[in-house]
Amino acid sequence: MSFSIAGPFDRLLCLINAAVGHKQTDLYHDLQLALRKHKPDFLNLLKNPAKSTTDRQKVKNATKEGIYVHGESHPRRLPPDFIEEALLLSDLIDINEFAAVELVLTGEHLLPRHPGLTRGLVAVTVYHEERRNVALCLQSLVQARDGALWTFELSDEMTRLVKGFTDELQENGLVRKIFDLFAAVDVRDELNKLERGRGVGGDKHRNLLIRLIDDQRLALAQCLYCWACQNPLSKDDVRALVAFLKGKSAEKMLGEDATLDPVYLSLFVTLLYCLNVEPLREMNADEEEEFYDKLTIFDYADELHGEIVGDWEWMELGDAVKLAWALVICVGKRQQALPDDEQFDEDNIFELAVIGGALSFFRKTVIGASRFFDEEFYVRKIHGLVTGLLVNMPLNIKQLRNENDEVARITAVCNQQGREIPEDLRHDFEELMKLIHDLYANSSLQLEIEYWTPVDQAHSLFPFQRLSTSQRQRNLYKFMRLASDLLPAPLFAPYVNMLRGLASSPAASHHCYNFLKTNGISAGGAAAPNAAIISWDHFFTSMKQYYLGMRQDAAVAIGGGGAPIHSLIPANISAQEVEGLQAVLQLLEQIVKEDPTCRSAMHSNEHWLPVPTLFGLLTCPVPLQLKASLLRCLAAFARTPEIAMNMWTLLESHQVLQTVVPAGGVAQQSGIKTELEEIESRNEEYPETRAFLAFLDSLTETPIPPGLGAGYRPAGFDPYLSFLRDSVFLKFNTRAYHNGEEKWMVCADVLTVLHKLLHHYEPETSHFADEASAWAHSHVGDRLEHADKPPGYTIMLHLLNESQMFQKIMHVIDVGAQYVVSPVKMSKDGRKALERSVLLALQMLEIVLNKEAIFFDFLRDNNSLELATPLEQLLFSVNASTNQPDLYINIARFVCEHDLSLELVLTSIRILCAVSRSGPVQRNLVGVLTSSPETSREILHGFVTHLESSEREAEEEEDIFTDADGNQVSNDDVTEVQLVSSIRQHIVHLLLISLQHQSPTVAHFLLGFELMKPPSQTNLQDPGVHGSPRTCLHAVLDILNEHLSISRTSSGAAMPWKPHLVQLSYQLVYALASNSDTSQPTVRYLRSSYDFFCRHLERIPFPRTATSRLGDDEDENVVADLIARRRVIHQAWFLKCLALELRLTALNKQHSHAQRIVGLLLSESSTSESSDGDVAAAGSGAFVFGFGAGDSGRKRLLRLLDDVDLTQECSPELSLQIFDVNVVVQLIGALEGADSSSSSSSSSSSSSSSSPLFGTSAATCDLKRLNVTLMNELNSSQGIPATKRREVIQEIRHVLDVALERNRQKERMIATKQFLVGWQQLTEVLLTALPVDLLNGERRRAFVFELMQEILLKVSGEDVSPHLSGPLYGVILVLMAQLRPEAKALTSGHVSGSSLPAGTLHSILRKMLENVMTSNTGQLRVRSCLYAALLYYLQSTNNGQQEAADLSVVFGVSGGVESQDNLQAGNLAIVSGYGEALMERICRDACDGTGIIQMLAFSVLDSIIAFDWQNKWLNHLLLKGYLQHSIDSLVHDDTALQAALAPNPEPLKALYIYESKMAFLTRLAQSSAGAQALFRCSLISRLSDCSFLAMRPETTSLVGMTAGEAADEGYSGLFQDSFLPAVTERYRQLLLPALKLVLTMQNSLGKQHQEASFQVLCFVSNFSEVFYAVLKGSHRLSLVSSLEEVALVTGIVYRVAVGLGQAAADSPNLLTCASRLRRLMLSLLYQYCLPDSWENMVKAVSLSEGGNVRDVVMRYLQEICSNLMSYCRHAVSGGNYGSKFRMTTVVFEPLLSDDGHSSATSFRLPTLNLLLRHLHACCDNCLAASDEYQLYRRKLANMSELSSEEMREHASAVVSVEKLTVQQREELAKVRLEELVESRKQDVQNYHYIIENSLYVLWSHMEFFFVYCKPKTVDEDLSIGFSQELHSMRRLQDPGFGYGEDQRSRETLQSQSGTGITRAALKTFKTEAVASFSESFFKKLIDVEATQGEKRLIQALSRRLKRLLKLQS
Repeated sequence: MSFSIAGPFDRLLCLINAAVGHKQTDLYHDLQLALRKHKPDFLNLLKNPAKSTTDRQKVKNATKEGIYVHGESHPRRLPPDFIEEALLLSDLIDINEFAAVELVLTGEHLLPRHPGLTRGLVAVTVYHEERRNVALCLQSLVQARDGALWTFELSDEMTRLVKGFTDELQENGLVRKIFDLFAAVDVRDELNKLERGRGVGGDKHRNLLIRLIDDQRLALAQCLYCWACQNPLSKDDVRALVAFLKGKSAEKMLGEDATLDPVYLSLFVTLLYCLNVEPLREMNADEEEEFYDKLTIFDYADELHGEIVGDWEWMELGDAVKLAWALVICVGKRQQALPDDEQFDEDNIFELAVIGGALSFFRKTVIGASRFFDEEFYVRKIHGLVTGLLVNMPLNIKQLRNENDEVARITAVCNQQGREIPEDLRHDFEELMKLIHDLYANSSLQLEIEYWTPVDQAHSLFPFQRLSTSQRQRNLYKFMRLASDLLPAPLFAPYVNMLRGLASSPAASHHCYNFLKTNGISAGGAAAPNAAIISWDHFFTSMKQYYLGMRQDAAVAIGGGGAPIHSLIPANISAQEVEGLQAVLQLLEQIVKEDPTCRSAMHSNEHWLPVPTLFGLLTCPVPLQLKASLLRCLAAFARTPEIAMNMWTLLESHQVLQTVVPAGGVAQQSGIKTELEEIESRNEEYPETRAFLAFLDSLTETPIPPGLGAGYRPAGFDPYLSFLRDSVFLKFNTRAYHNGEEKWMVCADVLTVLHKLLHHYEPETSHFADEASAWAHSHVGDRLEHADKPPGYTIMLHLLNESQMFQKIMHVIDVGAQYVVSPVKMSKDGRKALERSVLLALQMLEIVLNKEAIFFDFLRDNNSLELATPLEQLLFSVNASTNQPDLYINIARFVCEHDLSLELVLTSIRILCAVSRSGPVQRNLVGVLTSSPETSREILHGFVTHLESSEREAEEEEDIFTDADGNQVSNDDVTEVQLVSSIRQHIVHLLLISLQHQSPTVAHFLLGFELMKPPSQTNLQDPGVHGSPRTCLHAVLDILNEHLSISRTSSGAAMPWKPHLVQLSYQLVYALASNSDTSQPTVRYLRSSYDFFCRHLERIPFPRTATSRLGDDEDENVVADLIARRRVIHQAWFLKCLALELRLTALNKQHSHAQRIVGLLLSESSTSESSDGDVAAAGSGAFVFGFGAGDSGRKRLLRLLDDVDLTQECSPELSLQIFDVNVVVQLIGALEGADSSSSSSSSSSSSSSSSPLFGTSAATCDLKRLNVTLMNELNSSQGIPATKRREVIQEIRHVLDVALERNRQKERMIATKQFLVGWQQLTEVLLTALPVDLLNGERRRAFVFELMQEILLKVSGEDVSPHLSGPLYGVILVLMAQLRPEAKALTSGHVSGSSLPAGTLHSILRKMLENVMTSNTGQLRVRSCLYAALLYYLQSTNNGQQEAADLSVVFGVSGGVESQDNLQAGNLAIVSGYGEALMERICRDACDGTGIIQMLAFSVLDSIIAFDWQNKWLNHLLLKGYLQHSIDSLVHDDTALQAALAPNPEPLKALYIYESKMAFLTRLAQSSAGAQALFRCSLISRLSDCSFLAMRPETTSLVGMTAGEAADEGYSGLFQDSFLPAVTERYRQLLLPALKLVLTMQNSLGKQHQEASFQVLCFVSNFSEVFYAVLKGSHRLSLVSSLEEVALVTGIVYRVAVGLGQAAADSPNLLTCASRLRRLMLSLLYQYCLPDSWENMVKAVSLSEGGNVRDVVMRYLQEICSNLMSYCRHAVSGGNYGSKFRMTTVVFEPLLSDDGHSSATSFRLPTLNLLLRHLHACCDNCLAASDEYQLYRRKLANMSELSSEEMREHASAVVSVEKLTVQQREELAKVRLEELVESRKQDVQNYHYIIENSLYVLWSHMEFFFVYCKPKTVDEDLSIGFSQELHSMRRLQDPGFGYGEDQRSRETLQSQSGTGITRAALKTFKTEAVASFSESFFKKLIDVEATQGEKRLIQALSRRLKRLLKLQS
């Protein structure tokens, strides 16, 4: 043998199982190569490489010279202890020294898989595992040969390969080699040899070696068995087999249970097949003739005869072979193949064999073997032998009957005469009947049907029974019928027992029923006296007679007080009669149990009355065994719900268990409880108790009657529950037992009933009330009697306290755990009972854990006085057996033992899953499980071993339909494959649940994370590195790696398919990668040790797996659907993992790894090279956007979408005749997702797909609960005939079918949705999170548009499900964000050669609009994404207009909209092309849509209006009334908006909709037509009616207030960050849009629109307090939003003043308001026109806001200053109120020196000194901004010359540059410089505007004071204006302005009155003026004007100032 670390025969076995067992024809060549490679190993079967002196010496020298190891190119030096161990192993197992070295190396490598063992012990284990695998490979190949009995239906080439290979092995002496191995390999000898060489470890290792060696021998024996079954062995092989068996003694061949050892059982059956001369199946004449012609046994019968009839070492074995040989001779003579001479005397051989005990040998030693019924063809062979004897040797069988009759007569005579019965009497015919009974009673093959000929074929219920019967079948029926003739008494019970064996199937039991029904009736209908003894009439008549006789003897009435104390055999019934009665009752039980039709017929027969008769006998003094049979028979009848309901009444009336205390209060000593305590306990046997438990188990299958016992006692089940709990369960381990194993049988039986009661219990409110339970109360006469509470309630309460019942449950579990630690010898039945007891105890704990949450809720809600503790906390209590808190350890121990029932393992893991849902339990649970290093190691190894089991996965959608009787399939029918699958899945579920809690958790322990420090500090290692154990993480990763190789055409394809486990494994990896504690170590380990992400990404999309891997018996469509669903969900979880990995690598600057992933995602391959070859034709529209013409392949990321089906399937319809369709539909809807947490089993089946914890849950219907509900409805209906019941059951099946299909549809949808979400996450990370250099330029552009094309094609169509398409629309939104730079390039006109054409963008717009039109109102997510994407597109392609509009709003400049370019014109044409339909859709959504849709619709309207130069949309809004509705809704929403200003408001949906609406209205107001439309719709009037604008918070009261005081007043938001904006911020969100809208309308309508100005003034007057507060509080500003508020208010006030007309003059209130506003506006000059005020404000806002907000603050300050100067200019110019005079106002006092006051604390006009200083500062700022503008322009033009520090400085102003590349920094620096250039340009323009207005105001005042002012002698208030008759002031550019006017104008101006200034003050002012205006000032003004490049107002005003000063000087 060749050994290697990889284990070649393990892989070969997987390959053979896949190619042969699962018929994967694509593995033919792999199998052919593998068999060719390993052919020498099979030819030298299990022969070790010979030892060599040379090799030994080389191994010894390996310490210095080294040795070449398998798979390594260089020699390896080995340590001395290693060499010593290898040489010891070589001597121990007699193997070559090099092979021993390989074995030890393998053992060292596999040490983590075998904790607790040394590498030498592991090497021994590997050695025997490989030998076993070789034998199993050979067995699989031999078993796959086509032959006489079976065929695997392999392909022709596979069949030839297998047959050719095995034939060659046979020709090379395979059989002889196997016999040699049997002689050489003995378990005991092998173990003794290993023990002498210290090659055996502890008990577990010893048991493992025994199992491996036994498996080797059994596999070799099976090779011979399979060969003999399929093809006859050669003469020499048969003789060798006979010789081998002849020499074996009974001690060698018998096992511990005195039956044949499995190996020798296989060899014995092999010999029987070699001697087979009877067809084992039905054949026609030609086939039978061909069969006999092929027999070769007759050719060498004479040679074999002597060997068989000779002496055998084990005589009984020889007699059994002789019996088979007698049949061979008989058939041979009949076929004339053997001579009819004395040598072949079959009669003599038959007689000798029977006398020697052959029949007893077959019954006890062969059929009694534990594995006999596990092999179908074992049973068929013995069946063929028995039927062959009955058919071919009838005379010999008759002779046996005659001899038995004679024995019966002798026995009868001896009994009559009182003599002793001779001991040498033989009972061979009785033994034959027992053999027949034992053979068929335990078989499920229904072979007994051959014994029956239907009595009435025309009316048979079974179609196959109406076929013609064969002669063989008639002969067998004749034997069975004639055996009952003249039946003597001793044969009565054996014959009835034989009938019971022949009635082991429904069909056979029906035949038996008809046989017994007609057997006692003659042809004329009269009784047939000769046959009446074997008939139902006789049976029931006899039972009635017994009952009547014993009732008279006991003087007990039918309704009496129950059974007497003593159950001795009365005088009128003998022991033989008791035996006969038991046989009849057992036969009756068998037939009633198997056939519900017979059950109903018997029960309804008025002559037989079986149930009352049986209850009557139960109350009679009969033996306990007979009572047990009576109870079990009644249990069989109770399977029918209608019968069971009657039985409850009979049970109460007969008081089998005394539940009623007679009058007087003295309880009678009767009933089963007394018999248990006084008789069974004394006998130490408990048959009656166990039967009564079975009876209750059957009765409780139907609901317990509500009024059980009503009228005599409190109605309910309490007496029975007390008996079960107190008398049986709590005392079961304290009683004495003759058979110690019966203790666990009693325990299992009582726990079965308790478990059922607990399982069926559903808590209700009535159960927890102190008064009577509403669950069941009964009316007795006129009084109301309350019932006991349900038994489930009582059991729950006991298990939620440290009661005796809880302690006993823990005791059962503790005993089971101790059995795991140190197994004791126990029979198969005893071990099975123990395991079942422990299983039921664990399942009860599981049920309590699943139901305790709702139980405690009811306790709390009803204020119950009952005390209860959560079970997960009780399990931390001290174990009474060990005085340690090890209850959880006991539960976890069942995972460690691999020989236990898999149900035990599964239930233990479910319990751990249930308790792990509680966070506080996790930490304590980990502490308990890791309290001992040895225990924790065993537990971890147990979990890993179960997770690594190699069995294929079972189909998860198990059939939960009912059987013919309407009963649900039990857990006993669950296959081992299903259990293994569920165990693995629940382990991963446990890990997923635990990861949701804080560390340490069970998941951290099982996955190998550190428990004593944070998991993030763990350094995960491969198994064995630094002592690291093998953990569940390694197992999960191996499962995923195995998944990668499933579809490859190599041996990897042979791996078992585990789709659900793979899904959970990917989900676990995602959970680890997304968890902050485990992400870093997990991702690092996956990346470094497994290259996980790239290896799996290379296989994406995962190929379709062959359907044959699921199984051969599953529906093809169902399998295909499951495969597709699993494939999609696998990819979904992996894509989520990949998105996380890509994000992390991008953040950590791991560019090489990220680049590799991106390369794989965007790699292209032609569709012909696709892994599936089935890429969908989604590219049929590949040229829609102008891309794809040159693509030779498709990107991997795009290929993922090919198989995704977005269409929505129609749910199947119910077609019901009996049930109400509407009620059933409502029931299905109620059960969809209703049981997500009530049971762990249901959660596991949906966790996969379906766990709500992990984002994959679908609201599927709980099919089990649906089935139970419908069956309860059926069972609760009385009087339904059997035929009608079948129809109801069929309809229930139909309902379950429909519900199952609905579940599949929903699971398909949720799988697709999860995949699309994962794909969306990956795509968004790829587009938004990666460094620019990984995906940039033309490559990025082409990818984005190709992706857009793919998605828009995918989501097109009317059948697309909005539930599924939502994630794709989200990707569309992200893609539109990526297209923004392209759209900007086209909009700005800087279109490079690589930019996309406008036509491409137009195609995208057209497709999005089509989707908008086809989406319906219910698709919220779809429509929101569509609107957002459309909004992104429209905003991106209209940037120029937006900027122009913003400029006009801020400065009141009519910027004018440029002519539309091609892109914008095309956008308008496309939008207009959809006509009013699109308008209606968007307008309706804006007016009536839900919150997010309404917001987005208004935003889309905003963007469309921006380029709708034709005003089509505006006209539609006006014509349809949408605009008026939107404006009126402002008042309608007033209440909701007021509520938004509450300290703790409701959701702010109304606020956000308001913002979107106001933005839309503001957009409309930017055009003259829009503003006119808004004015006509009374927008300003509606705003004036909005009360929420007046609800400005009183922030002044918060000055000096602490944070706590502010919280008390409801303004905590001002002091702390919160998701909810502060009240002030929310108010500004309401106020600022309104102010912007009003300001925009003022600009658009102009000052000429007097009516609009008047309405605005009314608006200001209505909210005057708000305006006053803003202007008054401006000196306390420290927020940007406050500055914006002041800017807007000052802008509105300025424009109101400009447009103020005569209407305002006629209103005193308005004039008062205007006057007050004027004073406040002028007072702001001190704050915003002082040189130092701006810097102070910038510092204050920066301190408050944080960050670099200087540019923003300066922009708002410029805007405020612009508004103030404009206001002053207007005030100086005056307002015309309709007269020919103009009012001129002095704004600034004539002071040019600093007078010391610089604030407006008491109102006083500002001085000209302030204005002059302001001009100086603005000029300086303007020149500085101009210099910066030029500097930044130069830098932008010469980016390549910037230093790295400058790049870093500019880029850091945008984002943090710590993790950015040089290219990214350069891009960000360019963006920043562009922003600075644009900002400084705007600053220069703003300063020019301010300087012009300020200079004009200054010149106006200077001219007035120098030219027109007439001083007074008394000071007057300068605030009082003066008037004079003047012509209207003309513009400066008009001719004749200023001093160029005519003389008449100057004279008129000088003739007016003065201002109130004194002559001295005026003279001082003029003197100061000459000194204040220096040449440097005027030069500065000239320099400022030069920055604009054109001559404007500044130069003209400068000249006039100079003239004034020159005149003065």
